[in-house]
Amino acid sequence: MSSASIPVQAVSDRQAGFVDWLRFARVHQWSKNVLLLLPMLTAHAYGDAASVTAITAGILALSLAASATYVVNDILDVERDRLHPTKRARLLAARRITPGMAAALAAALVCGGLAVATALGQAFVACLCAYCLASLAYSLRLKLVPLLDVVVLGLLYTGRIAMGALLAGVAQSPWLLSFAALFFTSLAFAKRHAEVYAAARGQYALHGRGYRTEDWPLTLACGIGAFSGCIVLLVVYLHEQTALPGPYARPWCLWAVPVLTAVWSLRIWLLAHRGELHGDPVSFALRDTASLGCGAATLLAFVAATA
Repeated sequence: MSSASIPVQAVSDRQAGFVDWLRFARVHQWSKNVLLLLPMLTAHAYGDAASVTAITAGILALSLAASATYVVNDILDVERDRLHPTKRARLLAARRITPGMAAALAAALVCGGLAVATALGQAFVACLCAYCLASLAYSLRLKLVPLLDVVVLGLLYTGRIAMGALLAGVAQSPWLLSFAALFFTSLAFAKRHAEVYAAARGQYALHGRGYRTEDWPLTLACGIGAFSGCIVLLVVYLHEQTALPGPYARPWCLWAVPVLTAVWSLRIWLLAHRGELHGDPVSFALRDTASLGCGAATLLAFVAATA
């Protein structure tokens, strides 16, 4: 039975509250959009009030639009979600709201995002529309294509950084974009590996994915390969920064960054392989004490190198 054919009377008597709606719209995922700040920080343009204002508005616009794509994904995946051990508790899968109510929320969110984006210029509107279309393509088809699905996820994260550079008015850094593409692709592989390996051990059923249980060595190898590539890229970049005059007063402090990145990423992969990584690694990091500690140490290294 398709999601569109779910009758209204099938909705549970348990009504959805305000917090339930916020969770359904994935408001907790909005924290990912602080990636828009990264180009401004690496370009040392954080003293520009206009850039800070524009990026703050951009984060809001992207957050609203991204929430709309999450809701659309739930509408499309409702039947598969009902077979998932945790996703079946989502409002639509649990029949606590109707597909029409979910569609209305998605429309309101995307309209709100586009309204905010309009004030930031046509270029940002075009980027936001491209992001939404890529997310929709992922939900409709690309997530069913093995390996391509994780590459698309990595590029969606990288797109946030590109939009941040646009709003900050700074040049797009090929180093930063290349690192981000490899880093976030590795994290996407970690999430997929956790699912595939759990299925291979009989702990999880693969629904709505193009992978087979015997694919877990491939997801492991590809993910570790992407992780290794991003660390090598970061080391080469730092070698250039320390060899030539640049914006950093103490560039040697930045050598802590690849070490911390490697330690954190390896921990993520260890948890994924053990079946202890549940959901998105980025969301996991935002509520994990060790991950927050690594993030704080990385920020301190950046500040020490700059001051």
